[in-house]
Amino acid sequence: MIVPDVLHAIDLGVSAHIVANVFWELLPQFGRNQSEQVKALQQLIKAFYSRNRVASRMEGRLTLDRIRTMSSWPKLKAKAAAVRNLVPLAAELAAQYNSGSLHDKRRLALANDLNEFYTLLGNEGRFFSASALASVQRLGNSVPILYAHLAAEAFHSGTKAWKLVPKFHLYQHLCLYQAAFHGNPRFYWTYADEDMVGAMVEVAQSCHPSTMAPIAMFKWLVLQFQQ
Repeated sequence: MIVPDVLHAIDLGVSAHIVANVFWELLPQFGRNQSEQVKALQQLIKAFYSRNRVASRMEGRLTLDRIRTMSSWPKLKAKAAAVRNLVPLAAELAAQYNSGSLHDKRRLALANDLNEFYTLLGNEGRFFSASALASVQRLGNSVPILYAHLAAEAFHSGTKAWKLVPKFHLYQHLCLYQAAFHGNPRFYWTYADEDMVGAMVEVAQSCHPSTMAPIAMFKWLVLQFQQ
């Protein structure tokens, strides 16, 4: 009864790595130093938002620490929907700065394939058409394979980039098997549940610890009936 969810397995577990690695590798193209580069990247993101109708955006100021982890591995720190909505920009930049090298071709193909994955989810109904399902299953292999090639390149050059994580395995399960049996994960992802948890935290913070359980539930019911 438990299946991989796009929010946790893909947006935060796969896309956050891919988008951040694209941004991280292209930073030197945007300025003379890292401070200038990050500011220029934020301007590119703002321009992308202006050109497109993006509902969920990165909140706050972009910093270097939001593009990489404490251990210096690239991973974008943002809400899941905000990460997902930056995938088309990553694909645009990968195309714009494609030198024709094998590495750049792989990076571009990876960004394009991830973007195609989200496009298919957005365009298809509750169950995938035969052609769309075939595409999703193809992407279930191509994205991890391309990422693995880039990870191997980084490993052999001693570069902290393109870190392989277990969520790529879950991505494969979602595309190769789950999509065929359960249909389009857009219809059962957990964004609404995550929003409810955030609302419940605010409700619980207004309660006294000794009576928090019953009072929080009562306030939650009042909130629901008011809506």
